[in-house]
Amino acid sequence: MTLHDVWRSPLTPVVLVVLVVVAAGFWAMRGADVPASTEGAAEQGQTAAAGPAGGSGTETGQAAGQDAGPGGSAAGETGDGATAEPADEPQPDPAQPAYPLATSRSAIDRSGGAADTMRVTVYYVDFDANMEALQPVEIQVPFSITPIKVCVEQLLHPPEELGLFSEFPPGTAALGFNLEDGVAVVDLSAEVEGVRGETAVNAVVATLVYTLTEIPGVDAVQLRANGEPAVLDGFEWSAPLTRADVEAWQNFRVEPVIPYSGG
Repeated sequence: MTLHDVWRSPLTPVVLVVLVVVAAGFWAMRGADVPASTEGAAEQGQTAAAGPAGGSGTETGQAAGQDAGPGGSAAGETGDGATAEPADEPQPDPAQPAYPLATSRSAIDRSGGAADTMRVTVYYVDFDANMEALQPVEIQVPFSITPIKVCVEQLLHPPEELGLFSEFPPGTAALGFNLEDGVAVVDLSAEVEGVRGETAVNAVVATLVYTLTEIPGVDAVQLRANGEPAVLDGFEWSAPLTRADVEAWQNFRVEPVIPYSGG
């Protein structure tokens, strides 16, 4: 039978229909297989990317793209996957003035470059004299109408780099100041009552009384802690003290004032 005879055969239309149906079914099956195959691959990719304990593929991918830090952890992350906080940098203490270090007892300049300045005389205990002498020094500071406050701040932050001390406990802060009838009332934080030892107590009393009575108009000093009479290792400062009072029960030697001779 020739190809012409097949084409003219009455079965030809039926065969053609069958071929069309078969072809359509074949392509339909191919078309259905493609999304099914893609979806399966996606599911397999997600399963492979998921980390331990159900970790998501996104998290794992991000971790894989980061450089590993010490111990194999991703940089910036801790071992449990939490983001590590940067190490805290030391911050300056706002209660501690940023006074420059002084190199000479005759050139203590704490004015910070202020246009208007003044000089105050502050009494410190002298380390170079075995802590047995009071050494008054002139310090240049910004001009202020409250010299009592200025002087107390200088006592709370002595120039220890020069061997000058006042023995106020660390953290002691000034809370308030008042001047009535020649008595300077100074209110400090409770830390001042942490002073211990006879020598340290004597130093606190002597440096405060001598320094403040150097100010014109101040004849005596009263110390309070949080508004109450200060108690310094058993000594209650219940009444104003003058220089004569301090001299009567202390044996600090008082040296001549070192005048300020800085530029």
